[in-house]
Amino acid sequence: MKNKNKKIPLYGFSYRTSYYLKRPWKFFRDLHILLKNAYHRMRYGYAWVDLWNTDTYLGTLIPNMLDDLATRSCGWPEGEDYPKPEDWEADLHVLARLWRIFSRDFITDKDEMWEEFTHYRDRSILAPIAHLPFYNDYLLTEEECAAIDAAPTKWERIDTAMNALRAHVFLHMSKIWYSLWD
Repeated sequence: MKNKNKKIPLYGFSYRTSYYLKRPWKFFRDLHILLKNAYHRMRYGYAWVDLWNTDTYLGTLIPNMLDDLATRSCGWPEGEDYPKPEDWEADLHVLARLWRIFSRDFITDKDEMWEEFTHYRDRSILAPIAHLPFYNDYLLTEEECAAIDAAPTKWERIDTAMNALRAHVFLHMSKIWYSLWD
């Protein structure tokens, strides 16, 4: 007499495939959740699963949107701040790159983030917008630089630097907020 409860060997399949072959009802449950999340992302721009880590979600979404706006925009806020459309594009690309630097806080390692920050501090990132009147909005003050250098540990220096960078980026973002259109 054969054993009816004998397990089916699933060695040739990946873990996920063998998991769902053993539990087919969970496949349909997970498929339902994936479809529901996709629908919410299409309708609202985010899903409920994105809310538990909103900082990371926005940290990847906003820089990508700024770069895309700079590449595809057909207008710019004309005035003394942006005499040419190329200046607007350069500012958006710089803003996106700075946003990515402080968004890496929880995404990648801090050494890579600190290396990018040194490029910001030596102003090589800001070179495309150095001729524009709002250039000084991006620069760290002497007090901020002194606080960064005075921090006793590497991790405290990085945290102090990222807080200062966030303040400058958010301040500039608030100034151009109503100009972020295509």
